[in-house]
Amino acid sequence: ILNIQPYKWNETGCIERTLLDCLGSTGLKKRLGAFFTPDYAVKKSTDYLRNIIKTLKDDNYVIIDRCAGTGNLEKYLTKDELTHCILNTINYAEWLTLKGLYGDRALVLPLTKDKTIIVLENPPYSKPAAEAIRKSRTIKGSSNNYITDLMKCNNINGITARETANKFIWSAFELIKADYCIIYSPVKYFKSQ
Repeated sequence: ILNIQPYKWNETGCIERTLLDCLGSTGLKKRLGAFFTPDYAVKKSTDYLRNIIKTLKDDNYVIIDRCAGTGNLEKYLTKDELTHCILNTINYAEWLTLKGLYGDRALVLPLTKDKTIIVLENPPYSKPAAEAIRKSRTIKGSSNNYITDLMKCNNINGITARETANKFIWSAFELIKADYCIIYSPVKYFKSQ
């Protein structure tokens, strides 16, 4: 007889964050780009977000987090604020956590031209290390993708077009055409953009 109980998301909280923290998996966190935003910073970005929302004439807005991970940036949002969110992540375990924590509260809203678009995200930071490039240990084409190609078409080349955070920042402004951005990233990425 197996004692299988349903996972109680509302009582237990976030399994992915807990697992990564319990494992003490600094190497794994680095490979995943899974650096959780500290609570004091999440509270500050939530304040910024609410200040933006207060300036809007109506509630016709959408909050996009394309690299939500386990939803750490959204944990202080109200139920009403969450109904304006589009949350996504590429990691399946994070997606399950995200779905469990916010699936009944965050809705996918159609993007229309009359919506105010707010990007709220903490993108992963990664670039091929110089030593790995010299020794040909990187996977060929691993930093090239659709966004990289678009950046190159706009005369953004070299390391700037290969760094993951730069791709998120550039696409927030150039592709999504965000009206507001609250993005966590080392300053060097913003300097290059």
